[in-house]
Amino acid sequence: MTPTKIQTDTYDLFLKQILESDTDDDFLRNEDFLKNFPLVSNHGVSDGQFPPELEAALEDKVQREQYLNDLKKRLEAWKAAGLTDAMKRAIELLHDGNGMPPGNNGDDEEETDGSNDEPSTPTTESLDSQPPPKIAEGSISRLVNGVSSLNDIESCFNSLLIPELDLPTTAESTIKSVLTELYKLQEDLQIHLQGGPLAAPSTLGTQRLRKVQDLLDRVMKEAALYEEFSNKAQHLNLDQILNESDGSSEDEYLDSETPDTESGLISYEDSQSDVSRRSITSTVTSPMSPLALKAIDPNLARLRSISSNSITSMQSRASSSKHSNSSTLSVSPFEDMGSNTPPEPWEAFKWAPLNKISDHLYSTSVRQSAGLPTVLAVSGVIAIGTTRGLILVYEKTKQNLKCVLGTTTDALEHGAVTALAISTDHSQIVSGHAQGHIFIWDLARPNNPMRSILPISSAVAAGGRKDGHIKGSAILHVDFIGVRKNGIVSGDDHGMAFYHNLYKVMMVNAIETNPILGRYPVSLSSSSTPVVSKSNRASTVFGLAPLPLGQLPHGSEGFGLVAMLTPYKMRIISTKPTIKTQYKCPRPRHHSLDSSRSISGCLAWYPATKYKLNAGDSSIIETDPYLAFSWGNYLTILKVTVTQINTLDLPQKHRRHDRDIQLAFTKIGDWKGNNGIVGLQWLLPHVLLILTNTEDIIVFDPRHMKESEQNNIRRKSLVYHDRFLIALKDSPEVVQSPNDTNKLTVDLGYYHSLRVNKSAVYLLGVRQLFVGTLLSWADRILAHFTSGDFLEAIALATSFYDGTSPQTILGLPDEEESRHALVGEKLMELLVASLNYAFSAGGTAYFRELAVKCIEACLSMHKEDFIFSDVYERYSNASVTGILLEELEPYIIKDKIRDLPPEIMKDLVSHYQKHRMLARVEECIWHINPLCLDIDQVVQLCSSEGLYDAYIYVYNRSMVDYVSPAVELVVLIRKILILEKPKRRKHRLSMGGATDHGLQVEDIETMKSNARKFYTYLKNILTGRTYPNGAPLNEIEANEARTTLYSFVFSGRCVVWPRHGGDLILTAEDEKHGAEPTYPYLRLFLRFDTQAFLQSLESAFEDSYLNGVEINTSNDEYYEEEDVPGKIINRQLLVNILLEVMTSSSAEHSEFTPSDISYIYCFVSRNLPKYPQFLLLPPSTIQHILIKLGMDNDPRTREERQFAVECLLSIYNPDNEDRMVALYENAGFWRVLEHVYKADKKYGLLVTTYLKDADRRKEVFQCIRGLLDPNCGLTQSQRDEVSATVMSMIADIVNIDGEKTAQLIQIYFNRDHQNVIANLESSPILLFTYLRGLLEPLQDILNAEDPDFVPDVEEQIICADKTTDLTFIGPEIHEQYIALMCKFDPTGVYHYLQTHQENTYRLEKVLLICEAAGIVDSVVWILERSGNALGALDKVLQIVQGKKQDILDLVEEKKNTMNERWTLHEKSRVDQSLMKLKGVLKIGIMLCENSCRRATMSNNGSEIASTSVIPLPNRTNESETEILWFKLLDSFLGATKSISSSLSPQFPSLLPDRLMANGQVSSYGMPRIPVPPHIANHLITTFKSYVQSIMRSLLLSTSSYVSLPRLLLRFIQSQSKRNSTVADFREIFVGMIDTYKYEGQLLAMTNRLFEKDLFRGVAGVVRQRGKGWRPRRGTCEVCGGQFWGTDLTPLTLRTTPGWGSAEKKTPHSSNISTNATIADIIPNLEAAAAADDEISSSESLVPTSSSQTVSPIEPVSKVTTKTTQENDLILFRCGHGYHRRCLETENADDEIENISSESKCAVCQTERMGESWTPSQESRVGVLSKSKGKEKRFN
Repeated sequence: MTPTKIQTDTYDLFLKQILESDTDDDFLRNEDFLKNFPLVSNHGVSDGQFPPELEAALEDKVQREQYLNDLKKRLEAWKAAGLTDAMKRAIELLHDGNGMPPGNNGDDEEETDGSNDEPSTPTTESLDSQPPPKIAEGSISRLVNGVSSLNDIESCFNSLLIPELDLPTTAESTIKSVLTELYKLQEDLQIHLQGGPLAAPSTLGTQRLRKVQDLLDRVMKEAALYEEFSNKAQHLNLDQILNESDGSSEDEYLDSETPDTESGLISYEDSQSDVSRRSITSTVTSPMSPLALKAIDPNLARLRSISSNSITSMQSRASSSKHSNSSTLSVSPFEDMGSNTPPEPWEAFKWAPLNKISDHLYSTSVRQSAGLPTVLAVSGVIAIGTTRGLILVYEKTKQNLKCVLGTTTDALEHGAVTALAISTDHSQIVSGHAQGHIFIWDLARPNNPMRSILPISSAVAAGGRKDGHIKGSAILHVDFIGVRKNGIVSGDDHGMAFYHNLYKVMMVNAIETNPILGRYPVSLSSSSTPVVSKSNRASTVFGLAPLPLGQLPHGSEGFGLVAMLTPYKMRIISTKPTIKTQYKCPRPRHHSLDSSRSISGCLAWYPATKYKLNAGDSSIIETDPYLAFSWGNYLTILKVTVTQINTLDLPQKHRRHDRDIQLAFTKIGDWKGNNGIVGLQWLLPHVLLILTNTEDIIVFDPRHMKESEQNNIRRKSLVYHDRFLIALKDSPEVVQSPNDTNKLTVDLGYYHSLRVNKSAVYLLGVRQLFVGTLLSWADRILAHFTSGDFLEAIALATSFYDGTSPQTILGLPDEEESRHALVGEKLMELLVASLNYAFSAGGTAYFRELAVKCIEACLSMHKEDFIFSDVYERYSNASVTGILLEELEPYIIKDKIRDLPPEIMKDLVSHYQKHRMLARVEECIWHINPLCLDIDQVVQLCSSEGLYDAYIYVYNRSMVDYVSPAVELVVLIRKILILEKPKRRKHRLSMGGATDHGLQVEDIETMKSNARKFYTYLKNILTGRTYPNGAPLNEIEANEARTTLYSFVFSGRCVVWPRHGGDLILTAEDEKHGAEPTYPYLRLFLRFDTQAFLQSLESAFEDSYLNGVEINTSNDEYYEEEDVPGKIINRQLLVNILLEVMTSSSAEHSEFTPSDISYIYCFVSRNLPKYPQFLLLPPSTIQHILIKLGMDNDPRTREERQFAVECLLSIYNPDNEDRMVALYENAGFWRVLEHVYKADKKYGLLVTTYLKDADRRKEVFQCIRGLLDPNCGLTQSQRDEVSATVMSMIADIVNIDGEKTAQLIQIYFNRDHQNVIANLESSPILLFTYLRGLLEPLQDILNAEDPDFVPDVEEQIICADKTTDLTFIGPEIHEQYIALMCKFDPTGVYHYLQTHQENTYRLEKVLLICEAAGIVDSVVWILERSGNALGALDKVLQIVQGKKQDILDLVEEKKNTMNERWTLHEKSRVDQSLMKLKGVLKIGIMLCENSCRRATMSNNGSEIASTSVIPLPNRTNESETEILWFKLLDSFLGATKSISSSLSPQFPSLLPDRLMANGQVSSYGMPRIPVPPHIANHLITTFKSYVQSIMRSLLLSTSSYVSLPRLLLRFIQSQSKRNSTVADFREIFVGMIDTYKYEGQLLAMTNRLFEKDLFRGVAGVVRQRGKGWRPRRGTCEVCGGQFWGTDLTPLTLRTTPGWGSAEKKTPHSSNISTNATIADIIPNLEAAAAADDEISSSESLVPTSSSQTVSPIEPVSKVTTKTTQENDLILFRCGHGYHRRCLETENADDEIENISSESKCAVCQTERMGESWTPSQESRVGVLSKSKGKEKRFN
């Protein structure tokens, strides 16, 4: 039946509920609906309402369950990825026929030939036809004809990946281009799934299939993600995702999260603000910018941010707690701090707004008049700079406005305040401004600045007359040096820093400014705006700070140290007595490649100080100064120490402070954070505050170089600036566009908004000013208790008591005794208060957690009595004692509680017994002190419940009885052996059934498990350890325990136990009439588990106790007659007893199995050579043991028996060696035989031992190499024997590893491969393995460190690039290998042919082989390489016809059955055929393009090596390329027409056109084609796209060998023969016409471009030749005389002959006779200077104009005076000028050689001669001169 509309809508609703469900419960509730959904009848007619996968699921219940499971997995993956809108669109995708595919069925994993996400139902063909056998799969780098290898696809995919966090900022065009490439990779992978374009899917191996599926899954997932971002849809708007409030109101959201626009100055709208400006397109890592997402949450997945309500909800719960306490332990020194809200439990600081200052500073009137706050300084007073150049100074305690420094009238000139510092005596303030001004203010006279340091212009800086900041450079750092206030340091945003020395000369203020960092970044320009020089790299000053004064004098203070940090280095200089660099640290290279991907820098000093370690302690600790500095997320801490230098021998007047003391800078350590560091402030010597670019404050412990805790202060909305970005925007390391994913971003500057003064932290926000203090230990505990979390308060107090808290704790002594006294009292009060509250509230919710906290606290304080008295009493009164007892269990098991009051232990045992927690109570019993146990209660419990561990522990530790547990286990083992008699073993017990004794099988297994505990007990006691915990016993008790247990186990007869008044312990099955054997207990233990007993005894043999100990009776111990004093227990005695017990009866009547006897013999054999001084056996016994070990054929004990034989042979030589060898061979003792053959020098047989030993088969190669090595010492005959053995066993050796076998033959058998091939002819598989190892050796084997490594068959991966030499191998072997490869590994044939083309095989032979095997891809390649491209294309087109016919047959089949329902299997067949055609099309296009390239190369005269050895068909003069394109196009067009005709309905011949036009076709009963519309459209569209691909490729590869008109004519003729209409090929016809038209337009446009380019080039040459030239200097290059002057004789400028006239033949010259004329020439010469540097030196002379306006040049008389000719000025194009006489003298040698003296420049000629010797000389000189010039200019 067809699903009704109601059912379809209901199912849509069901899917929507599933897609939008948040939990698995929602899914499971909806899952029942699909199970009950009515099945669609197989005979029903579907109109395509459901997708194909869903239709298949509705047809079968099994597929339905699979569909649900796969749907659920994908929903979970979608939810994890956060693609909620993609889930909401899944309904649309399902109904469009692109539904969600089901996942893999685990049973059919090998049969799927699709990806992991889109497996198809196995086809009938794949089930019926088995793939050919394969020896080894090809590697993922194997070449496939027509598509890229998997290696190349994976590399391309990895190169296309865009980091998820960069997707929001990546350009849409970039994402779309990446998507296009991903779609191409997806197509190639889908072609790989089909085995390749020309191969069958069955040839795809499991490994390659898995790799293809994995790659395809990754590509599809990545493409799906990029599709979400490609259109910048609203549902993936980054702001919406980050600001998602999960349904909360807007006000709640604003309270819980601060938007990006409020995080800094970008929210300000003050037009005068200079600090607030920020580039919109910049990629600064702002707190909420997309590039900072990784910093906000490193675990961010798929751009889904964690809801900000999590913190808000925690705050709301804390604030709504009923238990509040207004008191606090830390009293703030400030008044009117605002609301005194207690800190939250998770916070490390207690923050309070400075309301009085904030109300004034952020008021509307102040914002309008003074501007917005920019910087903060705190020291005695609070100073805040503003955007309008004002400084507001407030009192620190009362918060009153003290004064205002500056006026707004100079705001535009000076700029905003960008740096502030307060002197140490709080009397002066220095401010730096945005335009480079620095002012020193006296707070006593605030009206005007007392000193001003003005910036200088760029022209002044370039002249070097004065030093200072350039006007327009923002002062980022400024501070006082020392206490005298006469030294100031400052740094600007262009990387320059200065030291300003303030002094007075004749009562006049003076300032001396000295540069200490950087160079002037200005060029020779009169502009006031700094212009960065191209030779300078972009830089700035991240940090600059002088060393402040500390609490105690330090030797470094006299140096005036200043630390400076740039993006490239950190430098510490001393300003006293002279400026000198004391320390320099460049930025390490790895700091620029850190995970934070940002550039930032900070530094902070902590001066020398002293403090007491503990309160009340008189000892004082003194510290040296520390410097913390950072780059990015790397932090480094230095310590400054001083070393005294002995200068006593110098006179007092010659002693100086800087010479007496030497500074040392020691690195304390490095630390790497997760995010970039943008602020550093020292709070205490052991507390450093770190501010990150995510606005997190990290409390850092520099003593241990680790982070203590972290708190986010984003809601404080700190003020920041972006001047670092502006300064570094031109740096090559900085991101210039969103696509620069490999570069760094620049962090914002926060350092001026975070200040510390007297342990108080000040924050400058955009709306408020905050002050905070680090919470003390008591405040932290109180915060938890006030919020109602008393359990966490107890845990925190306990960690404080133990000193294990990771937090930075204030007010807590480091000394343990003082800390315990201080915290212990508070902790006990907290425990009592918590107990009172918990048990008075009436609920039991916190009882279990409270018990844990109380136990841990009491154990830390060693007050267990409080647990067992007060706490236990509280729980007992509330009738919840079991909770406390159960929580005591883990502490008992961990041995933290060993002693319990007996009554509490008794309650614990009763409670666990009542609730049947027997295993847990058993473990508790043997961890408790035996004195605390109720023996009767425990023994009764253990006996009744079978708790043998506890039973043994009680008897051993409480009653010092080691035999009673053994007696109890003897009874248990006897009972088990009776139940498992041999006659009853014939009837195998069924699982869960009952035995004849009424016991369940599970009960018997439990009894066996308990019985086996005896062997562990025996091992522990005999080695002197307790059971079950294995603790060592003292020596006396251990010896007594060993003696009693040995006496019992090895007793010769049954004993009475207990010895006084006990019963006789029997072992016989029949207690009344059964006879007891000798050593009954030993026999019983051996019968139950021989191997376990011997293992325990072997451990006991290692104990020195068995070296010989006499048994003596002690106290009232009782011994039997044979255990009389004086008997010695040793190893010999025990071995004799064991051999007597095991061999006392014949094998037929023995109670032991042959395996048990073998275990005994192995035990004796292993220990006999180990203890030769304590064990001795007669040779006959050893010989007997050897024979018995060899006769046992049990494969389970073979390895153990072989080792035992090896041990015996180390001390014994057996008789009758031939018989023993036969036994060894029969037993499979190949290692033993190896030693035997080696001793007998039977090296051939030695090789066979490796081949027969399954465990050492792979070591045979090492053995053969060692034997055949010429240096091994073997004779030639012995080596020949080995060689003969190898050749006779070559099949077995090849079966192990073909590669290593080939290596052996290559090295040691003189490359006798033909002999090996002849021996392997009978086994084609082994022959193929050998030839593969010979011709395609593994790269892993060639490069492996272990030459003996042999890979498994599945690991034999073939590598494309190899280094083996194959020239000695004939083509017959290659061809034989190719023939075998066609059978066993057909996918590797093309790869082999492609990678072995150097005369290794004959193409005509290989072609026949491949054609016979049907390896189409190789046949196509061979035909093309042979020059028969038409034949290759015919092979390709045969596949096209076959796949087309498959589709037509399927459609015809559906027509015949009139079944419109297409199953998933049928759709899969269509998809596979289309994909195969896609790959075949690529091959066809490639053949056509290759033909075009070959024709082009041949026409260009390139020599193409002819490899054509196959007779080619006769060809006409017609172009081969044209024929190829035509056949390919014609074939696909015919296929398109056939498919379209088959899928289109056949209209009746008499159907009126009018009715067809009106859409009334249905009234005539038109026959319906049983193909759903979406499938028909898909087929037709796909085939048309194939034709379009051919046309597109034809267009891109157009050449003269393809005549589009001729191709069009041939195409029309072909279609006319097929009776085709114009409509059938209209699109192709139009496309070809457009292509032809396009070629004409392209040719015309190219000609225009060439003509335009030629015109520009010629015009440029004409302009250059028409310009005037000037000399480089006004002196002669030879004599140095001036060319012109006031007292010089007239000079004549001469030019080369032929310059200036129309005929280019008449010489011309110009006469310079007056000073005015010379002066007029100079500007004209300067105007032409711009072009001179770009024109190379020439040997032609150049003309020079005589005035500014070019006058007509008159001819000069040929008759001139000698003086005039000698004073002629000769000027060359290169700019060198000469006197004529000087040039003639210089070139006198050239005149001898008939070279005109006026035709060569003497200087350039010399330079060219130098160039011929050192070509790079001129360039080096040029660079050197430029660098010197720059150095001179900027220094």
